[in-house]
Amino acid sequence: MNGQPSTKQTSRRRKTVLFCHGCEYQGPPDGPWVVRSQPDCDVLLCPRCNATVTVRERFDDEPG
Repeated sequence: MNGQPSTKQTSRRRKTVLFCHGCEYQGPPDGPWVVRSQPDCDVLLCPRCNATVTVRERFDDEPG
């Protein structure tokens, strides 16, 4: 081992990817996910099977 970083190119796959456990669809967070806005959060749904992928809480920037 020489301790040098590898120069071998890896796939161009993004590091941040969301996965649907319902149908195994995957895509970037800013991809075609269906967003349902709730009063305090956004629910991201799979565009293929409509399963909930993640819930993102929204925090108010204004002091309460």
